[in-house]
Amino acid sequence: MKKFRHKGSHEYSEASCTGGACGPEDNEHTHSHEHDHEESCHCDHEHSHPHDHPPGCDCPLCREGGGCSCGHDHATHETGKKDLILLGIAAILVAVSFFLPHGETFEPLWWLRLAIQAAATLFAGYDLLIAGFKGLFKFSLDEMTLMTIAVVAAFAIGEGFEGALVTILFKIGEFFEDKAVQNSRKRIDALVNIVPENANLLSPDGSVREIAAREISVGDTILVKVGDRVPLDCIILEGGSDIDTSAVTGESVPVRSETGDSLLSGMINLSGALKCRVEKSYENSTANKIAELVKDATREKGNTERFITKFSKIYTPVVVGLAVLIAVLPPLFGLGEFVTWLNRSLIFLVASCPCALVISVPMTFYSVIGTVSKMGALIKGSKHVEILSKAKNFVFDKTGTLTTGKVKVSGYGSLSALDKEEVLRLAAVCESVSSHPIAKAVIEKAGAALPAPDVAEEIAGKGVKAMVDGKAYYCGSYKLMNDRGIPLDAAPAANLYLSDEENLLGYIQIGDTVKPEAKAALAELKALGAQKTIMLTGDRKEQAELTAGFLNVDEVRSDLLPQQKVENLLTVKQTGVTVFVGDGINDGPVLAAADLGIAMGMGSDLATQTADMVLMSNNLKGITAAIRACRKGMRIARGNIVFILLVKALVLVLGALGYAPMAAAIFADVGVTLITVLNSLRILKVRKESRR
Repeated sequence: MKKFRHKGSHEYSEASCTGGACGPEDNEHTHSHEHDHEESCHCDHEHSHPHDHPPGCDCPLCREGGGCSCGHDHATHETGKKDLILLGIAAILVAVSFFLPHGETFEPLWWLRLAIQAAATLFAGYDLLIAGFKGLFKFSLDEMTLMTIAVVAAFAIGEGFEGALVTILFKIGEFFEDKAVQNSRKRIDALVNIVPENANLLSPDGSVREIAAREISVGDTILVKVGDRVPLDCIILEGGSDIDTSAVTGESVPVRSETGDSLLSGMINLSGALKCRVEKSYENSTANKIAELVKDATREKGNTERFITKFSKIYTPVVVGLAVLIAVLPPLFGLGEFVTWLNRSLIFLVASCPCALVISVPMTFYSVIGTVSKMGALIKGSKHVEILSKAKNFVFDKTGTLTTGKVKVSGYGSLSALDKEEVLRLAAVCESVSSHPIAKAVIEKAGAALPAPDVAEEIAGKGVKAMVDGKAYYCGSYKLMNDRGIPLDAAPAANLYLSDEENLLGYIQIGDTVKPEAKAALAELKALGAQKTIMLTGDRKEQAELTAGFLNVDEVRSDLLPQQKVENLLTVKQTGVTVFVGDGINDGPVLAAADLGIAMGMGSDLATQTADMVLMSNNLKGITAAIRACRKGMRIARGNIVFILLVKALVLVLGALGYAPMAAAIFADVGVTLITVLNSLRILKVRKESRR
């Protein structure tokens, strides 16, 4: 058993690995499954070995109901070095048998040739034959059993070369299929395995103790070393470092973080030790939530996958019945020998195996979900891939979705003899007694050190009255000005107005900051064929229209309550498949009402749980990237289905008529499976295209 040296002081065996089905134990014991730690390991061991999905895995190849009824263990089979060596020996033996002299003169060599071909078959397919005979004893006509019968029958009628060649071709196809499947599922594995198992607890006396992350409490202090994954959501208390956020947000460029910055679990510390205060428990930390969402994503089947599952349940017994008829009926009617038709029926059965359909179609959706996750978005299942590929209307919340949610002064001016900078200064002095976000924006804009007002009082819901340099000023909304009898006829629309006891002195306009990528993202949606973009918001009409105008949104509906957002969305749904994008707690109902709900970031638990897709990067361009991937995925899935059915239909007919050899049947099964799985992997190119 191999041992691996941890970067710390512990020595771990393979069994103590924390990836996949491994437990957190750090004692030595043997185990039989393996992981690809090259991308997905988070146990910090210096090793690399191939990944086998554990029992209970929810990926499309492992989950209940995901099998193809062929008996071939697609999920856990893996061609190792030993198999490749034996396959090479088998190929050499077959070549030797082929070049041995033929003819009546060399008749004694017939037995030698057959023996060499039998040895080649055993070297290449000993595991296939073992599985096949087990299937016979269980009365299970699975793929391995059918292949075994075909090979044995070939030798029985003296066609050893064909039997050996069929076995070798099958194993070669299986090898390439395994590699393609492993490459496809790496992205999902990497996302599931971002949850660190352990954390370095920093005690008050300065000592550091490594314990399970689950045992860490909110408020505890932890040490995140260079190279470690951040185990829990936390805030940096001391230190600074470059942080790899790609596993959580999809952003490939490291981000510099300093004291006071927040870190999300699953991120990787690249350059400096960090002392951090834990803000969320293990169960509520971002990495754990993402892992749970990924597990949910692999369970949700779309219409295409459900169709394939139903189709296979009907298709398999039908073709088995046809194979029996092909073997029995023609000889009964004197149309040929039983051996001939039996061979044709075996070719028919091998070619009919639905592996290609049941592997490649889920693999396509699996690849889409994995690819989109690398772009900072998580789609919760293949049914949502289908919906997003057909989306026509895109409805957005405003604050926190199209905008940052951080208010700032967008404009200000004087309506009196005062300079406009003096208007801003006086307003900032008045607002210094308020904790309202608008007050903070005014103070931030004023910038310079401000004196405290002589006397100040807040007028609830309206503004502030303050004495500055012995003079009374009023700073607040239009309601405060109306109460004071100050006319606003000559003033532009604004959030704050400044007046003295009798006259209006100036105004200040406050605006929410538009996200830097928002305008380009909406333009891309239009380029992708979006029918309409709509903004639904509870904000005032003036501010909503200002933002909508800047972003070129087709339609804006403002002053809406949460229930009114739902009502408006339902009217939009009548015109086509509708997507809603929001971030807040009050967006939960409208996210659920949409054909597809998209939540921004890992913010509100309700929004994240209700949504069908989560933009972990909080970047709107993740939507357009996801749409491209989903559309490409649907094109590939449909193309695979058509290709598979056409090839199988052709080989089935030719096999029944005696024009297709067993090698053609192998191609219709393993070859077509390999081609369609490789075709599914083309989705991975969407990631590269999105960067251009």
